[in-house]
Amino acid sequence: ILKKLVSVRAYFELKNGRYVHEALSGVGSVGCYMAHYNLWKLCVEQNKEIAIFEDDFELLDDSRIEIIQKSYQEAIQKNYDILRIAIYAEKDTYDVDESSLDSKLIGKVIRTQGNSAYILTPIAAKKLIDTALPMEVHCDHYLDFATLYYNFNHYFVKGKIVKNPDTSQIGHNG
Repeated sequence: ILKKLVSVRAYFELKNGRYVHEALSGVGSVGCYMAHYNLWKLCVEQNKEIAIFEDDFELLDDSRIEIIQKSYQEAIQKNYDILRIAIYAEKDTYDVDESSLDSKLIGKVIRTQGNSAYILTPIAAKKLIDTALPMEVHCDHYLDFATLYYNFNHYFVKGKIVKNPDTSQIGHNG
């Protein structure tokens, strides 16, 4: 089954070690990707936005809920496709569209790292499904590549929302 889900390169790297950070790091990353994929399918089937939370999502505190709600409302006004609730990379590891810096709540993502929580629309979910297989990279990196490919309106909530994310159970390092 694994050979049918992943690309030839990804299969080789799963067996022999990955060459780049974005690559699938183990069968846990395949399972994680498929969990997201199945939720994207549910989003399309129900024709409703869906919020996806990973196992390592933990709010810093309850005050962050209001920030998320206000950010979501602003993302709706900006006709968003994907809203990353929490990106847990350091500032220097993601790229932001400078034209989106007018907002205090959200910024426009070009490339980031981390998927601990996000909201997406059925239209975005359908596009993600269309090009998701065979798997080539971790799910969070796939979202970045798909953002560039489809020119998604992909935003992130500014500021620290979650605690340290080093608790993921998918069985990979870094």
